[in-house]
Amino acid sequence: MATYIKEYFDFKLLITFLALITIGLVSIYSSTADTPQYFTFYRQLAWSGVGLILLLIGMFIPLRELERTSYFVYFFSLIKR
Repeated sequence: MATYIKEYFDFKLLITFLALITIGLVSIYSSTADTPQYFTFYRQLAWSGVGLILLLIGMFIPLRELERTSYFVYFFSLIKR
């Protein structure tokens, strides 16, 4: 597992994700700190955590598996609309 992480894990993507989320959270916090809309920050923080978990899960799915299931996911997304 350690060699897989060292070889395939995209640390640049993770750092970029964390930087963008941090900038967004700071912006939301500074604009809603003293207002009744402060729950917006906590909601964004929760969804950021969900996004981080999904990003980490997605980074460990092999590319061949994504290629194999891409047509099914594409057609399912067309039908779902």
